[in-house]
Amino acid sequence: MARPARARTITPSRGSIVTKAFSAIRSVKGTRDLLPSETPLWQRVEEEARRVFDAYNFREIRTPVLERTDLFARSVGADTDIVTKEMYTFQDRDEESLTLRPEATASVVRAYIEHRLFHEGGVHKLYYLGPMFRRERPQKGRYRQFYQIGAEVLGSDHPTIDAEVLEMLTFLLARLGLREFSLLINSVGCGKCRPTYVEVLREALQGVKSQLCADCQRRAETNPLRVLDCKVEADQAQIARLPRIVDYLCADCRKHFDGVKAELAQRGVAYEINPRLVRGLDYYTRTTFEITSSPERAPRWRPLRRALGNARRAVFAGLRVCDRPGPIDAGRRARRQSEGRKLNRGVCCVARRRSFSARGGTGSRAPPAGMESRNRL
Repeated sequence: MARPARARTITPSRGSIVTKAFSAIRSVKGTRDLLPSETPLWQRVEEEARRVFDAYNFREIRTPVLERTDLFARSVGADTDIVTKEMYTFQDRDEESLTLRPEATASVVRAYIEHRLFHEGGVHKLYYLGPMFRRERPQKGRYRQFYQIGAEVLGSDHPTIDAEVLEMLTFLLARLGLREFSLLINSVGCGKCRPTYVEVLREALQGVKSQLCADCQRRAETNPLRVLDCKVEADQAQIARLPRIVDYLCADCRKHFDGVKAELAQRGVAYEINPRLVRGLDYYTRTTFEITSSPERAPRWRPLRRALGNARRAVFAGLRVCDRPGPIDAGRRARRQSEGRKLNRGVCCVARRRSFSARGGTGSRAPPAGMESRNRL
């Protein structure tokens, strides 16, 4: 009867030769573990976000991390860096192309349409918290699995909606004890006026693109708006001389932007206009914003930034979602128009995990009258 094999441990001695080295399995490049010493701070941010969203009558929505690739290719834009460089896409066993979500706005709009939430009537104010995935170059404070807190409003295109989201975000920062930050805003126009500006910008870039970085030379042809968002220091002098989108807004977009500014002033939310502030995703229109800071201006942010993965300047960013074909198919769009119902718009404020930083002076402010009675924060 054969004896069972015994497990043997080999201890290398002096002069022995190890022919094969074994190493422990480590986390995937561009990801990180949140250890028990770190999670309380994350929980605090998430809990405060939920309280503020509840005070402003936002409801939580949870969508899958896996979506059909077409959802992002059609809505985010086939020529964007996200789609061409950064998405985690694969074929499943049914040979269907699936993608780990690089952002959540398209998923929220998809769920809104698929489950016919528009039949409920009124304005839908939704929020989400969760991981997103982009294959960006790993660096300090930037990860391939990152986290977003986002808010979407569907069913209204009134400037008050944009202003309320911005007020809500500054209020959340104040609740987290953050004071020194700057709110930057701009308008990127709509489907009527932005194409005209893009052509003007593309023509202006023809004379200077040879002096720009390789990425901007490519973007000058595929997505000229993204040139304005370039972070390469050597390109900034040329970018500063390019035409400004605010000079090409149609009457409706100009009126809308003026309405957003008036609402912010009425609510006591300080802001600065940055005419170079844009986003290159196809579904964005009108109001765009960032909240930024520098380490020198915001020493109280440093522990939070370091704990959440970023000790450098960072950004909260957001925009308005346009009423254009994308994840919304043309047939449903036509039916809704024929029935005289409003098209869906949304406003999103997204905060990547690397994005907790701020600067300059909006301070703390309570929600609008009537909000306190619903939920005491």
